[in-house]
Parts: sequence; structure tokens; C-alpha cells
Amino acid sequence: MRTAKNFLYFKCKKPSFSDESISSNPDEILDISRDGIILQPKKKISQFEKKISEKMPSENRNRTSVILEDRIKAVTMCQQGKSFAAIARELKRSKSCIKRNIDRYNETNSYKDRPRPGRPRISTAKDDRNLVHLV
Repeated sequence: MRTAKNFLYFKCKKPSFSDESISSNPDEILDISRDGIILQPKKKISQFEKKISEKMPSENRNRTSVILEDRIKAVTMCQQGKSFAAIARELKRSKSCIKRNIDRYNETNSYKDRPRPGRPRISTAKDDRNLVHLV
């Protein structure tokens, strides 16, 4: 079965047009080609399903942040003289991920994540404490 735009293509035996098993309902079958391909309208999908299927390129990445504990382990193992490949095997990460984290540590001397893009916070730490006391 192949899909294209708004139709599903089903390969079947070459139909005879007198065959009663083929529905004449235009919603069920749109067209029958000479080689026996039945063109049938796709099911309508919801707006939510469309949004999910039309992801932005940045959302397609399967990146997860390396947890702080793994960063510390990677740096200490590197300082002990282990290779990037050995560290990557032990921590179950890619070699490039380990190298990137160690290089970042060597530049900044910090294990912290870099700030991520996004809307800045509106509330302050004091506002958050007041909210906790109210609840």
C-alpha cells in the first residue's frame, strides 16, 4: 500500500466493471485504473495529528541533556586517562557527545548546562516563595 497526497493506493486484481463487490459510492472509491489500482480517499485526520506529523526540524532531534552526574563522571574518567571511546561505552553515550561535554568543561570549568532559548521568567524567586506560603 502506497500513500500520496489525499489517496491510498491498493493493488488488487484487475476488476471487471460489472463486478458487484466494487462499491459505486463515490466516497468509498474515487477511481479504478487499468492496472487494478483502486484509489480510495484517506481518512480525515485531526488538526492535532497534522501538527504532530509536521514537526519543525529542530523538534526532530532526539537529543537529551546529559545529566550532571554523567558529565562529572566523563570529566573525571578523562582526567584518569581513559579514552573518549572507553568513556562513551561505559556511560552509553556517543563518543562525540563525550568529547563535546569534556571540551565544554575545559572551556568553562563548569558542569552546568548552557542557558536554553525561551521566554524569560516573569516571576521572581520571592514571588515563588510567596505562592508556596499561600498554598
